[in-house]
Amino acid sequence: DIERIEMDRVESSLGRACGELEVLLEAHQRGQYLKDGLDMVIVGKPNVGKSSIFNRLVEKDRVIVSDLPGTTRDVVDGLVRVNGLLLRVHDTAGIRSASNAIEEEAVRRTREAVEQADLAMVVIDSSAPLSGEDREILAEAGAGPCLVAANKTDLPAKADLAGLDIAGTAASEGAEPVRISALKGWGFEELLESMKQMAYTKTGTLNYEIIVSERHAAGLRAALESLSRARQASGDGIPPEFIASDLRHGLDCLGEVTGRQVSTQVLDEIFSRFCIGK
Repeated sequence: DIERIEMDRVESSLGRACGELEVLLEAHQRGQYLKDGLDMVIVGKPNVGKSSIFNRLVEKDRVIVSDLPGTTRDVVDGLVRVNGLLLRVHDTAGIRSASNAIEEEAVRRTREAVEQADLAMVVIDSSAPLSGEDREILAEAGAGPCLVAANKTDLPAKADLAGLDIAGTAASEGAEPVRISALKGWGFEELLESMKQMAYTKTGTLNYEIIVSERHAAGLRAALESLSRARQASGDGIPPEFIASDLRHGLDCLGEVTGRQVSTQVLDEIFSRFCIGK
């Protein structure tokens, strides 16, 4: 007398459940951005003014500025708050062909910082014609959210910004370079506004129904893993009892998030973070 289980309906229901869990985990990731901030890397050729821009953004003379190329050899970071969003801004060495082992290591660290960053700012010298290096750096940094800062606008313009292809970057379609002068301080309000808009492409809106804790996120990830296994098994024709096992584990994980099921491990984790009085 047991009702026959329609596996198509099971698979469809599990698909909806997995989708809802993914939305919650995305909210957690965005919540982490709001809590911990985003990493933004400043990249470009040597001597385009990256360190001068960095110093103005962090409002401190953190980095030595010189006309000599290659002054910055390591990645230096500072904090900038833009409309409530915290950005960890990283000044980097100029990307170019290295002439010695130290420069080679500096360029390697710059490329590593670009790969790990959430956002990128590519700096070009508007007083010099665009070079192949400028375009290569833009292509390398433009895999994620990216803006272009055309520096040295206090000098006669020689760069053909109209020919600069930034529409092909992941988050800059239709964008225009921000024209600034780090020497004079021109255009930095516009630059901060562009940084804010670029950050929002990563965080989305600030109106979340829920921002889960790391413990909640761990439970949701475990539940998603179990439900995804169950969904795959239902599509592969695996016997229902095996699917039920994954479903039970997924429900147990969700129970620890909602508080319906509390294990000793969860209690230890909670009490390790709070002082409970008598």
